[in-house]
Amino acid sequence: TTLKSRIVRGKRGNNIPINNCGSIMELIRLHAKERATMSPTDLSFCWNRVTRLILESKQERRGLSNERNQELLQPLIDDTLRNIESFGSTNIAATCHKLAKLEKLCGLNAGNTLWTALEEQIARLSNSFCAREVSNIAWALATSQRCSEIVWCNLDDVVWKNLLQLNSQGLANVAWSYARVAKSSPSLLKEIERISLDRIQEFNCQ
Repeated sequence: TTLKSRIVRGKRGNNIPINNCGSIMELIRLHAKERATMSPTDLSFCWNRVTRLILESKQERRGLSNERNQELLQPLIDDTLRNIESFGSTNIAATCHKLAKLEKLCGLNAGNTLWTALEEQIARLSNSFCAREVSNIAWALATSQRCSEIVWCNLDDVVWKNLLQLNSQGLANVAWSYARVAKSSPSLLKEIERISLDRIQEFNCQ
């Protein structure tokens, strides 16, 4: 049931050319035009595209670092919040990761209301995340300094379940995340250290 739910929620119902947008303003206009028919996955793709654009263009990054320009993304933030319960685990993980990256690179403030809603969905869907998604969520929450005890307790269980599936970057992300938010989990960190030492060549190759 969980896998089926993830697949269904991952479908894009409309052929909206999100990845064809060459600027954030173009994406904002596209969202304004198509917002009534955008699926949760379309909304997640919008955040992915915004992040890609600021990584590819210094001009886009400078533009989004301006608070006035950030206000233009409010409709996208509002729609993300309105549809958050239908996002599913894959879109929740991706959206968290992109919002945290935008906060880190441009100072984008998505708002406590959206982050709290994301945390609620993370707690609800915690058993559905794959190893990569868990790593990205931990990094995102730590980067945005989100310290909900409930969320991190749920993540503890999921990280343990996925430890052997995490690649070297995933292990590093998780270890950094726990240190960043000062979450004490000695047995988990000790196990990450043991696995990392066993796979030390993977880290050397990066």
